[in-house]
Amino acid sequence: MKDLKIKALQAAVAAALLSASGPSALAATPAAGALPDTDATPAIVNWEGSALASSAGACTAVTCDEFTLNLDLDPVGLGGDVYVTIEMDSVGSGYGTDDWDMAVYDAGGNQLGSSGNGGSKETILLINPAPGAYTVEHQSFAVVSATDNPQYAASASYEVVAAGEGPPLAVTAHFGPSIFATPTLMDSQLHTGEPSIAVSPVIPEDGSRPLIVGDAPWGTSNATSLWWRSRDGGESYELVQDPVAAPRPRPCEEIDGGGDSDTTFDLMGNIYVNDLAALINITVGDSQDDFQTMSCSKVGGTNPLQPVQDRQWVVASPLADGPDGPGIDAYITFRRGLINATPLTETAIQIYTTRDGGATYQPTGEITDPDFFGFDNQNVSQTGNPVVDSQGNLWQSYYFGTIAKVAKYDPVADSFEVFEVANRPADVGNVFPTLAIDSADNLYYGWIEGGSFDVLFSKSTDSAVTWSEPVRVNAPGDSELAVNPYMVAGSEGRVAILFNATEGETSPDGADGKAWHLYLSQSLNAHTANPSFTQYQVTDTPLHFNSICTGGLGCTLSGGDRSLLEFNEVDIDRMDGSMVFIFADNGREQQPPLAGGDIPQPYIMATRQITGNSMIAGKSVQNTLPRTNFAQDREGDSTYPKAG
Repeated sequence: MKDLKIKALQAAVAAALLSASGPSALAATPAAGALPDTDATPAIVNWEGSALASSAGACTAVTCDEFTLNLDLDPVGLGGDVYVTIEMDSVGSGYGTDDWDMAVYDAGGNQLGSSGNGGSKETILLINPAPGAYTVEHQSFAVVSATDNPQYAASASYEVVAAGEGPPLAVTAHFGPSIFATPTLMDSQLHTGEPSIAVSPVIPEDGSRPLIVGDAPWGTSNATSLWWRSRDGGESYELVQDPVAAPRPRPCEEIDGGGDSDTTFDLMGNIYVNDLAALINITVGDSQDDFQTMSCSKVGGTNPLQPVQDRQWVVASPLADGPDGPGIDAYITFRRGLINATPLTETAIQIYTTRDGGATYQPTGEITDPDFFGFDNQNVSQTGNPVVDSQGNLWQSYYFGTIAKVAKYDPVADSFEVFEVANRPADVGNVFPTLAIDSADNLYYGWIEGGSFDVLFSKSTDSAVTWSEPVRVNAPGDSELAVNPYMVAGSEGRVAILFNATEGETSPDGADGKAWHLYLSQSLNAHTANPSFTQYQVTDTPLHFNSICTGGLGCTLSGGDRSLLEFNEVDIDRMDGSMVFIFADNGREQQPPLAGGDIPQPYIMATRQITGNSMIAGKSVQNTLPRTNFAQDREGDSTYPKAG
């Protein structure tokens, strides 16, 4: 998501202010530069510039400034990999409130990298770029400093990295029969992306598989997200609907949203869900009877925070004691943001808790980080998923630009600590990082590294005080270029990270003509000094063709393909330690690059692990869903909504 979806509103305000003041258009100064320069052979080139107006849409002559960067850097002659870093920041009177975006294109118009962090400090890394002319595009997304000249300053520099100095490869690809069931189509009528999945830890008394719940946002215009459940181990799914809420397929009448959704179970099998309505309200729901009934309300009873909230997550505490106990049952975290040129509220990660089984949530505190948060648009951060340790402490992943962090909230001491995970040469988001915790409270952090678009992995075995140097966990070849990571952990050292990937390209945005698959990299010793992973291909057929835009909401405004949205998910079935997956899939047939409404809408699919290594030590994966080309409704509860 473009670091706050209300940036479109901010851009409109800025555009009006800029067009009213009407300065003449300014080109980058100088208009071009080279690395290296044949005269002085500098390792850095600088330029500056401005724009006439702001826009959240496609670039125009008045909203974007361009610089031509000529590169002639031979990795062989220089004796290593060449890393070209392109950076920009605001220098005008709007510093701290301006929002710029940046992208780099080759001579053929292929996008090689983009950065849209939600402020003005942007970084793009190119690795071993071919000799030629590159266009650096600076877009005034929401800039109010109309009379400033310049409005931004930028630079390009390079360094030579010796072979082997990058993150070491810690994964081998699995070749052989699939260890996953044939995917199940969860819904033949409703299309969406960015699905979540949760498996109940309660094993039914009859020995059958536990309840599985999947969800996905259906869009703010539809005013609801979608929930499905499976009571047959994932062989079939039914849409959870409250007849009173018709015609919208809501699980209960009061819940609305469609922006973002999430679901979790506590150890007693109680269900907690939430939904985001237009960045204003977070609605929540709870069920203590496997979704037979459900109650819904708004967080805090009303709009919890003015004016902006984005990407809410819900996670249960292992110490949850249900509706009648005094303890914290679950946490909701979300990012509180800025609005317009003058912030009405500072940015922070807000934390809400429920102590009555999800019936009500109350504000508990906020994660503030002077490096990332405050009244400064330079510091708008993005959050990944949170986890809770065995003592009930909340751990929240987040990042800004090239720095990955986690924060710990101790509910007993009511205190926060902030820890740096990694400071990398390129963005660590693209769009969400991912966090997992195993049964021994070891922490694991995963992200997509800008420039290389590898899946990188780091661990901490001392409660986030120190973190290991990252290793690469996507295999070379068909999974060279990766996006959309999500991670889960089971017993000590047992970790799996899910991601979409395709064969080598310079960036996801330039992957036209490529086929994408869903992959999983699993480790049984991730907590050790030298973790090793095995990579499996989850999908039998491609789930997507052509480019994938990683610019969040900015993709919609600029015409990029964001049809799958930002992540898929995996959870663990505690019955045998097998993994259960949910993913968006619009790869129905090979197709040329398409635009806008011609891009196929994705179906939501699910599958599960049927053999291989269990995520729980001492258990063996049971094959309860053999690979077939058909599905059965053993419970008799699947419905075709329009036909009843």
